[in-house]
Amino acid sequence: MRIGLARAALAGERWLILDEPSNNLDEAGRRRLAALLKDRIGPTLVISHDRALLSTVSTIVEMTDQLRVYGGDFDDYEAMVAAEEEAKLADVVDAKKALTIEKRQRIELETKLARSDRKAAKDKENKRRPKIVMNGLTDFAQKSAAKRRGDKAADEEQARSSVRSAKDALRRDSSIRLDLPETSIHSGKRVLDISGGVLDQPRTVVGPERIRLTGANGSGKSTMLTAIAGRQDTGAPIDELFPNMSITVPVPVGILDQQYRLPPTLTVMEAVRENNPSLGPQRVHEVLAAMGLRAGRTDQLCSTLSGGERFRVALAKSLLQDPAPQLLVLDEPGNNLDLSSLSALVTALDGFGGAMIVITHDDRLAEELRLDVEWDIREFLALERVDVGRDENETEGSCARS
Repeated sequence: MRIGLARAALAGERWLILDEPSNNLDEAGRRRLAALLKDRIGPTLVISHDRALLSTVSTIVEMTDQLRVYGGDFDDYEAMVAAEEEAKLADVVDAKKALTIEKRQRIELETKLARSDRKAAKDKENKRRPKIVMNGLTDFAQKSAAKRRGDKAADEEQARSSVRSAKDALRRDSSIRLDLPETSIHSGKRVLDISGGVLDQPRTVVGPERIRLTGANGSGKSTMLTAIAGRQDTGAPIDELFPNMSITVPVPVGILDQQYRLPPTLTVMEAVRENNPSLGPQRVHEVLAAMGLRAGRTDQLCSTLSGGERFRVALAKSLLQDPAPQLLVLDEPGNNLDLSSLSALVTALDGFGGAMIVITHDDRLAEELRLDVEWDIREFLALERVDVGRDENETEGSCARS
């Protein structure tokens, strides 16, 4: 990534295209990126869902069902989108009012026609007019009533269609706060104890604390999270980084790493229920729908899911495991997520009642997740380890093209 930023700095007045440049960057890397963009004299196209980075641009082009151009930075974009949604909601209200009027007018018409039918029947019974005349009037009245009913039904259907169109114009934010009572813990319950090693005094997590683990890339943050979760699959030197350190976790732990690991040969339903076979399908559907996963995806193989869908399924799997997690560890949960997935993450975790330890370089996400306690990884390290040649979890290839 550092090489990519160095190449980008040499672009001069040529077009510079940056594809998710802030992914996997630590604070120092983000500062370098911000400085690069600030000093740019040529045109720049940034492909990103990083809200802090988008706050430095002058125009935002949104790609959804069509291209929409918004002048200004991300704050301006949010304000304009909010204004658009307010206007669209007003359109929905107006359309519903129009539909109500059409329904009332149809009922009034039916009442009026029924009254006319009763009067005509009474006149015919009393033989007030010749039979041939009465039959002609009855036939005319029936045809007229049928036309008026048809016209009014068409008007009502048009009004109903207008309501559907107005609703369809709204943005799809299907994230719903989850009810996860089984994850809740008492404020005095010990969740995590870390002692020994280089610590002057033990570190303890009590109750539903939400902690942000900070540090430079390659310094051992992910290794520490996997150690807390009881996993040894990172290949990182846990004993070397944290010698003689004792980690005690007396509660069930859930983990969401950056790979969103899912069994590729299982369906979504099977994957979510893998660690909780007694979980009912209805609960799985409920949770995935709350996270914004499209209906009908539960029968799809995990290998066919998009990145955003994999995230939603992996998070659901962690939250619904048995026993329910009362400590959740998240490693850069905002990486590679679009704005909709970020919203789903924040909304879903709003209903999580346990403790949480999160690695993130996204200050806004940390605020939204209410990570009000900060741990610096250097306080736990026997030696300060930063891979200066390669960013943590960085993939091959350059982030910049010019």
